[in-house]
This record gives sequence, structure tokens and C-alpha cells, in this order.
Amino acid sequence: MNDKQATSGIRPAALARAAYFGSAHFTAAAAVVAGGLVASAFWSSGRHGGLLLWVAALAGVAVLRSSSALAFNRGWLAQQPERLHELLAWVVPALMGSVWGLGGWWMLGFGEPGQVLVLISFSIGAVMGSISNAVYWPAHVGFFVPLMGLLVIGLLDHPRPESPVLIGGAVLITALMAVQGRALGRRLGEALSLAHENQQLAHRLATLSHTDALTGLPNRRAWDERLAGEWARARREAHALGMLVIDVDHFKQFND
Repeated sequence: MNDKQATSGIRPAALARAAYFGSAHFTAAAAVVAGGLVASAFWSSGRHGGLLLWVAALAGVAVLRSSSALAFNRGWLAQQPERLHELLAWVVPALMGSVWGLGGWWMLGFGEPGQVLVLISFSIGAVMGSISNAVYWPAHVGFFVPLMGLLVIGLLDHPRPESPVLIGGAVLITALMAVQGRALGRRLGEALSLAHENQQLAHRLATLSHTDALTGLPNRRAWDERLAGEWARARREAHALGMLVIDVDHFKQFND
């Protein structure tokens, strides 16, 4: 049984991490695609080696993110300390945001106004898209804070006429995303906890409805469902189904 499949003793933070890892593949791929589009916009600058290296770095982090999600979802990390799960869910998004932000800082030094607009637009889009990480707050903050922070540093390091507006917008968006993400993360966490509790309750009710209270053995309802399932499987797979019926005399003595 892996982290996602456990049915008891799961804290809300663990449920949030499981939900984060469930969407990691999509967000990792989206970051690489967006980075490729930004690099294509800056291709005319002639800095092909640096742009390819930046996209390759994004792809490397994306592979790391998808690999960690795969390891978590397949249960390969089930025996590892929970602290490792927390680190993977925070460090990898922070690394992605840092790589993106460092590349943006570098491109701000030579980009034309139109290219800078593309960079800022895709960066804001990446931050908006990271709202899917809000279910696990450290991953959410870990991605967009270094990204936007490094872009602000880049705008200060390479001043432009529009830098004050861009810096103000970056700070405002960062603050709004932090507040909105925190609120959304809490709601999603509560919903996950409630859904998990309902699942546990349904599991307990199903167990009770299929178990004899006296002996603890499967009851008639469990027998009927098992027989129907085995019969359907035998017909579907075209093989024989055997049944052994034993009549025990004076069974009341066994019950007593």
C-alpha cells in the first residue's frame, strides 16, 4: 500500500502532498513547453547556446519532478521518512522556479522590448498556472517566489523605462498569488480531509455489511457478491467454475 492508497492515519499535510504529486507530470511538462516558447522568442539574439542550456535545465528539473512524483505514486518512497517527501515536494518546485528566474534575469540583460514582453507574459502565466500547487503550500510558494524575485532583481540590475511598472506588477502578483494560494490551499486541504474521512467511513460500513458479527466471517451478502463476481469472471474468460458444498450436521453445536 502506497502513500496515496493508505486508508488510515493520514494527516492532512500528507493528503495535500499526495494531491500535489498527482498533478506534477502536467505542470512539469508545461514549464518545459513554456520555456521553449520563450527561448524561441529570444532566438534572434544569437545566444543560442545559453538559451538551449536554459531549456535543457528546465527539462532536467521537469524530469526530476516527474520522477519524484512517479516514485511517490508507485509507493517506492513508502518506506522513506516523511521528511524526504516534504523535501521533494518543496525543493523540486523551488529549483524549477529558480532556474526559470535565473534565465529570465539573464535574458533581461539583452532582450528587446518585444522579447521582454514575451518573457514577462510567460513568467506571469507560469505563476498563474502554479495555482495547481496551492493544495500543498510549500510547493506553491517554493515555485513562484524565487521566479518572481529573480525577475525583479533582473529588472533592477538591467533598468528599463518600463521597469518600475513591471516591478510593481511582479510584486503585486506575487502578493496576490500568495494570499489566494494560501486560502485556496486551505479549502482544498479541508476538502481532501473530508473526502478521506468519507472514504474511511464507507470502507468501515462496507466491512460491517459483509461480516457476520458473531463469528467475524463473511456473511451471506459477501457470499452472494463473491459468487456473482466469480461467475461473471468465469463466463468472461470462458473457463469452468467449481463449487464445493459441505453439509455439517448439528451445526448449532458449532455455533454455540
